[in-house]
Amino acid sequence: MYNTIFFLIIIIPLAGFILEQYLVHLNRKMWSDTLPEKLKGIYPEEEYKKSQLYDRDNKKLSLWSSAFNLIIILAMIVTGGFSVVDGFARILSMNLVVISLIFFLVIGLASDVINIPFSWYDIFVIEKKYGFNTMTVRTFITDHIKSWFIALIVGIPVLGLITWFYYKTGPAFWLYAWVLITVFSIFMNYFYSELIVPLFNKQMPLEEGSLRDKIKEFAAKTGFKLKNIYIIDGSKRSTKSNAYFSPLLFTNIYFIQRSYSDFIS
Repeated sequence: MYNTIFFLIIIIPLAGFILEQYLVHLNRKMWSDTLPEKLKGIYPEEEYKKSQLYDRDNKKLSLWSSAFNLIIILAMIVTGGFSVVDGFARILSMNLVVISLIFFLVIGLASDVINIPFSWYDIFVIEKKYGFNTMTVRTFITDHIKSWFIALIVGIPVLGLITWFYYKTGPAFWLYAWVLITVFSIFMNYFYSELIVPLFNKQMPLEEGSLRDKIKEFAAKTGFKLKNIYIIDGSKRSTKSNAYFSPLLFTNIYFIQRSYSDFIS
């Protein structure tokens, strides 16, 4: 017989989905069908309409993706799917930490595979339709493989430690987990550009010239302690992003996206 906890587990993701879609609806209502007066003469009306259509297509895909994932989660809860995965993990190991790792590995991998079609449609249909996509099928596949590799190398030790804390520290679990996650987040924030970015993109120092001088001048004006400036082949995936800053300990790095053809020439 289902109890109160069971119904709460059902209601929480369902309520989250409804709230998310309601907020999306409120945000969408703020869009003006016509170009605002303050933007006339600055932003082309045709581009403004295009941005609305692009946003609308993305929101539709997000709705379908969220709804599909919600249905899968609810089905797993109602049919005992999570219990089946847990049983499978217990067949492979008797160690509680290992059981948890296998459980989350299976769930995470299944979730990613389920969402691949949505990612594919987003990149190769919507992004291509509006002229943003430059990603090849090969890059799409290798990006996923690299992401799985990073999840295994980085995720397993962190998740394993959190699970170990849970079983060993009792009521103080939340404190140890909070410290671990905080340290890990700071570490990844500082070293993301050094450890993760090179796995997906090529980067090299920006040559001396007017662009480098202007960036350094702007950084000096704003008090941004700039150490290095790199160009990155981000345009091999999309034409949208163009630059970002990354902190590394007490220094900062500025990355500039350049078209892939320019980067390798």
